Order: sequence, then structure tokens, then C-alpha cells
Amino acid sequence: AVLLLGAWASFLGNLEKMIHKFADSGDTFEGMSAAIMKFKAVMNAASSFDNEEKDYAFSIPGGKHSIRHLLAEVLSVYFTINRIGTFALFFLYVIGVDLYENMTLISILAGLFGVVTFHHMNSTVGSLIPLVLSNPFYVGEIISISRAGAAPADIPSESLVGFVESISWGYVVLRDFKLKQTFIPHHQFADLIIHNWSRRPTKQCRFVIRFNPNTKDSSAMPTLMRFLRKWIESHPEIDQKRYKKAVLKGGEFDAGMKLEVVFYPAKGKKHHPLRAEFMVTLLEAAKRFNLEIMPSTLFTSFPNERDPEDDANPDARHPCNPKDVDHNPVFDELFPSKFLRRRAGFHETE
Repeated sequence: AVLLLGAWASFLGNLEKMIHKFADSGDTFEGMSAAIMKFKAVMNAASSFDNEEKDYAFSIPGGKHSIRHLLAEVLSVYFTINRIGTFALFFLYVIGVDLYENMTLISILAGLFGVVTFHHMNSTVGSLIPLVLSNPFYVGEIISISRAGAAPADIPSESLVGFVESISWGYVVLRDFKLKQTFIPHHQFADLIIHNWSRRPTKQCRFVIRFNPNTKDSSAMPTLMRFLRKWIESHPEIDQKRYKKAVLKGGEFDAGMKLEVVFYPAKGKKHHPLRAEFMVTLLEAAKRFNLEIMPSTLFTSFPNERDPEDDANPDARHPCNPKDVDHNPVFDELFPSKFLRRRAGFHETE
């Protein structure tokens, strides 16, 4: 009996460690600490409460920010209570209490605990498992909620939209843009549609670099291309599983040779610093290879980002008067031909 009790306690301890490890492995959202601090600072500035504790719902034990951690904490409490009961039986055995003579009382107490535990786990853990498997949100993300079959929750004034402020043992707490708290029971999410506004696909980084057609030594262009390929493959903030390329192509009309580079930031990384770092690296490498990059290629394109007004009135995209640019040395250096001006989006009006 003693060996069985010890083995059971050891099994519960190892199982608890595995569950916490599983919860930590699923926590992949980066930069959450700064987001939560900024969000709380905004709410503190607009809140009339003097005490911060009055304005926040109690989050899960340990202060984690995912549903996986909540499930791990709930199961950890059950395992701890079970281990306490196991050690209590062992203590009674050590002090000389005959467990077999008191088997009826021990069985009744264990049965009552099992019924209460099963009822609570069926309502709490049973509601958390679908959320853990789908992982629809973290603390600090913006979500909106709608009923199944209803219109999408795209308008904040007509639907429930807000920040996930905390995840308590029985509720998910939302803070809307009017600083109002809304408590949603876990089991309600089985009948709700969750729209997550914080998770967006990473933007593509695409560059089309054109070299001066009057470049004397063009043999350095393939060397620059291979250097940029190695830079992309070795950069830790670039997603190596997604599409990436660095190829040298022939020029069009008087634009000379061009180098096309495409890559995507890694998950959780911003594309603005990565684009800036790439431009600095490119310019430094081109300078060492004695390659002259056309200044107009600094205007890189963003796929699928167009202004509807441009389609409605294409002649009014970037109107400029030829009298203002014909004798402008800066403009002539950036756009030496009408072809490059059209490629940059300028439309010359008479």
C-alpha cells in the first residue's frame, strides 16, 4: 500500500510537470508584455479609480496570458489536492491507523471528492479543452464576438469588441473601447464565433533594385546577388519556410539590370525594421562592389496595397507640371527618363 501511494504521488507530480511544459510550449505570442503595459497605461489614464486593483479582474494564477496556462493551473490544483489526500493516507498509516478497518469511511470521502471533482472538471475543464486546441486569443489581443449564423462582428457599436483583459477561472474578461468590462463564461464560447483582429499575416518585403545602365563592371552583380541570398538565409528574423528569392533579371528599356528580392518576416517580427536593415545592408554592399543603384528604386512596392481613388482618377495620382521638373537637377537624378517617372507613379500634365 505504501509503495502504491508513493507511485501514485510520483505519477501525479510527473503528469503536472508535463502539463505545464505543454502550456509553455504553446505560448508563442511575442511582445505581449509591452502590449499589456501600454494597454493598462491607457486605461489608467482614463479610469476614475484610484486603486488599480479595483479596475482589473483577477487573472489566472501565475499571471500567464494563454488559455493553456489556465488549464494547466486548474489541473495542477486538482493534482495538488489529490497528492495531499495521498500523503494524508500515508501519514495515517505511519501513526498506526488501520486503513483497512476505516476503508468504508475513506471510500465515502473519496467518492464525494470524486463526484465534486468530476462535476467541476466537466464544466470547467470540458469548456477549456476546445479553446486550448483552437487557441483563439491571448491576453491583450483585440477580439469581437458574434452568434453563429449572425452577421460578422465588424462594427464595434453594434457588437461586442474589446481587448482580452484577463482569463479568470470561470470567465474571459473583455474591456471594450468605452472601458467597460464584460465577463463571458467559458462554456459560452462553444456557441460563439470569435473574430481575432490582432493576428494578421506578415507583410511581404519586396524590392526591385535597378542598377545604372552605364555601370562599367557588371560582373559584381551576381556576387551581390549571392551575398544577399546568404544574408536572407542567415537572418534570424526572416521566415525561412516561406517564399524567398534574390534573382538578377534583364533590364527593361533604359532601366538597366535589376535585382528582385522577396522575403517575409518571421512570426511576431515587424517588417519596418527588417526593411530598413536590408536597405542599409544593400547600399553598403553595393558601395563595396562599386555598383551604382538607381535612386528611383528606393521607392519599393507594397503588394495588394492600392488607393481606390487612384483607380477612379488615374490622372490625379501624382500630378506634376513639366515646367517644375524639366530643369530640376534633383528630380532629373531620381527619374532620368519619362519611363522611370511613369513607373514611380508620376503623371505629367500639360
